[in-house]
Amino acid sequence: MFKILDEDRIRHQVLFKIQNTESVSAVFEVTFQYGGGGRRMMDDQPEPEDPGRVFHINANETKEIGIVLDSEPRSMNIDFIIAKNIPLVYSEQFEKAELNNRFQAVDGEKAAEALNRMISDNEVIVDNEDETFFVDNPPYQSLIKRWIITEETEEEFDRYRWWNPPQRWRLLKNTTFFGRYIHSAYYIRPGDGSRSAIWKAVLPREGLYNIFTYMFRKEDLWRSRRRSQLSYGDYKYVIHHSAGEDDVTIDADKATPGWNYLGTYFFPGDTAQVVLSNESNGRVIIADAVKWVKN
Repeated sequence: MFKILDEDRIRHQVLFKIQNTESVSAVFEVTFQYGGGGRRMMDDQPEPEDPGRVFHINANETKEIGIVLDSEPRSMNIDFIIAKNIPLVYSEQFEKAELNNRFQAVDGEKAAEALNRMISDNEVIVDNEDETFFVDNPPYQSLIKRWIITEETEEEFDRYRWWNPPQRWRLLKNTTFFGRYIHSAYYIRPGDGSRSAIWKAVLPREGLYNIFTYMFRKEDLWRSRRRSQLSYGDYKYVIHHSAGEDDVTIDADKATPGWNYLGTYFFPGDTAQVVLSNESNGRVIIADAVKWVKN
């Protein structure tokens, strides 16, 4: 999103690509938020109302969409009205717009080249939604809790309670997490290391593999002035490889969003395993995805 000079006016240009990798079409709506949530704009004009724009995308199609706005948006929401995506709404926060006085306004949609593949041929990714991912969730110790709170009565996705994380692994949904359609991860409060998240992968051939863990963008989980006070602390991993196992610790507060390197190890051409413990000096532990990349 940036400012453009459209004839004799300063306007705001939004550009993005969207891809449908499925064999069925989809429908989505794009809306924008302005200003400060109902407050009047600096020129004493009321905050503009956004009518929303509905788009259709065919099967196996990639589009580039341009939208020109009169006012500077604070954020953009994409609501996947007919699609597999979870969460159903994707939000993008905008930084302060810079002026690009050489750009010609683009308002509409056109076909575009496909985006990069999510998984390359030389890598294996295990997400928390995959069958080879497991969490160690012992049953509730309290008899009353076992009666009242069962797997059937619990909601599939929990509300993110950073101030009081669950004692058992629970599912979260957020677009900051890795996923093809379902962007989710498990979270738990720190403990004594007795509860773990486990990723198992069947590697195509033996050899050296670089291992990465997927880390979330903190501000997407909790948008508040107090989020800077929330420490995720150390995440403790155990890498099982041909020569045994190694302990690897990363600082979750300093980790960059996306794939973070854990190390390089030799694996036989069979099942490899990475384990994340619930032992940490932070407030919340989140388990999402792990990948092995052939070196």
